[in-house]
Amino acid sequence: MYDPKFEELIEKMAAVAYFHLSEERWESALTALNELIKVKPDVWQFRTMRAEALRHLGRVEEALEDAKLAHKGAPDNDDVAISLAEIYMLNYKFTNAVELLNPVFNKGYNPELEPRQQTPQVQRAGFSLAVIQRVGNAASSVEAQA
Repeated sequence: MYDPKFEELIEKMAAVAYFHLSEERWESALTALNELIKVKPDVWQFRTMRAEALRHLGRVEEALEDAKLAHKGAPDNDDVAISLAEIYMLNYKFTNAVELLNPVFNKGYNPELEPRQQTPQVQRAGFSLAVIQRVGNAASSVEAQA
């Protein structure tokens, strides 16, 4: 049954959570998001926000679970895909990250534009792909010297 007062309360709590995230108050954001997810577990936006808070708190495995659920709820959302890829990178799961980042980058990349003129999603995906390439190059260099 739809209750407008309940939905209004959810919107206000979501605004509080977003405010705490924007102010980098990770614990406070996490507290609000935990409550939101208790009553609305299938809202992918809440999962994405909680993954962000958990990631910044160093709780990367938990962040990965929320990011996966968010991506399942919004498989075509580039921002969600990039967030999940970034968390995969923190877990050294570079292949998984590349699988998410390549489609975002390739879909939006415009070769006629300078890098700073690309969409924010293309910029983030490109930056993350460059980091993965550098990590791979560094690992290859270390292996070659051994």
